[in-house]
Amino acid sequence: ASDGYYARVFSQNELRALLNPDYAEISMSVIGLKAELFPFPRCRFKERIEALTPNWLASAILGRWGSMLVVEATRRRDRRLF
Repeated sequence: ASDGYYARVFSQNELRALLNPDYAEISMSVIGLKAELFPFPRCRFKERIEALTPNWLASAILGRWGSMLVVEATRRRDRRLF
């Protein structure tokens, strides 16, 4: 799902293969929002259980099964993008 105008979905391996020719030192982190842990509409109950969920637990789960990839990479000097 996406609330953006345009979205692409990549696995870590697919994204790494796409970036590899032009970028080096590629590191990826999986992240997510606490709201993803509880798949039902926002309400006071959901807000309460999010608040009661320890950050360490949410991070442990969302660091493996979150919905977003954060990528850091360094452009190779020998490659021009355009």
